[in-house]
Amino acid sequence: MRRQKRTQEATNERGSIIVELAIVLPLLMTLLLGMFEITMAWRTTQTTVQASRTAARTATQLGENDLADQAALKAIEASFGDDAVNITGVIFWEVPQDTSGFPTDNTVPAACIAAVNNSTPISPPTENCNVYGPDDIADIDNPTRFDTSPAQTDNGCGIGRSANWCPSQTRTSRQVSATYIGVWIEYERDYVSHVLPGDSHKIRQTAIMRVEPEAS
Repeated sequence: MRRQKRTQEATNERGSIIVELAIVLPLLMTLLLGMFEITMAWRTTQTTVQASRTAARTATQLGENDLADQAALKAIEASFGDDAVNITGVIFWEVPQDTSGFPTDNTVPAACIAAVNNSTPISPPTENCNVYGPDDIADIDNPTRFDTSPAQTDNGCGIGRSANWCPSQTRTSRQVSATYIGVWIEYERDYVSHVLPGDSHKIRQTAIMRVEPEAS
């Protein structure tokens, strides 16, 4: 009788463990997958931060070169590697400065950000900024996309993608008034586990650097 009772108690205990595991396991898996997504998001954010800084450094080193934007975009592409296909928008914009040569506003112009949402980003002529989209990244090795006559020097950007804020025409490396260039990147990271709402989320980062000044 006692043996039957102990056997019944053991059976009930195993049943309770199975029920508890069935309740806890989905919650535990959700927690682990959520932590995984957060870790991957942090990793992508750090890559985006590094990409924006590298692009700003490249653009400011090249300064008034008509293909400065193309080179900076290549730096962004290299930072992301194969994941560069998820870049949804890049903006290079002029950061305003006071008479002493210090930046006064690090905000990306709203019209430039709004242009990113177009299927084919068109840089707003009212702002000193160049807006680039996925098509520009895909055709990044084509210099005529950014400067219609890249074989010439200081000819301006013509009707190339860099024409709205053409480096050789509107950026300067003169001391005190050297241009501050801002770089804004938007990257769409797809969820892997889909435990979070939606299919993806966007990561945005900016970096600001000054064109390397030269003697006037």
